Amino acid sequence: VDALTDEDFEETGSAIALLKLLADERGLLRDKAVPLVSCIDPEKLAILIQKVSAPQMLGILRQVEVEGIQRLLDHTNIDMVVISFNGPLEFAVGAVAGGLAKALANPTAASLFKRSS
Repeated sequence: VDALTDEDFEETGSAIALLKLLADERGLLRDKAVPLVSCIDPEKLAILIQKVSAPQMLGILRQVEVEGIQRLLDHTNIDMVVISFNGPLEFAVGAVAGGLAKALANPTAASLFKRSS
């Protein structure tokens, strides 16, 4: 992903930290991380990798479907997503898997929400 920096790929970088955690989670890597990388905006992905800790992202990936994360990222300000993902895991999962992600499946609701966030 070109949006990531050289720092992200250093030994203690954010991308490497996430990849190290995913190395022990082949099913999660195959079923969620790879599809997520292929369906979201690279700039937003880079921001998530840089601003949400690897353990937190791993927890979110374990509990949330890719489509919910994609909908949230497509229709919500990235800063809001980062704030919710950095909060308690239950809040992040609730924001994505709960009513918000489902509401964003409606194009009209998604458009209104995107303009307001």
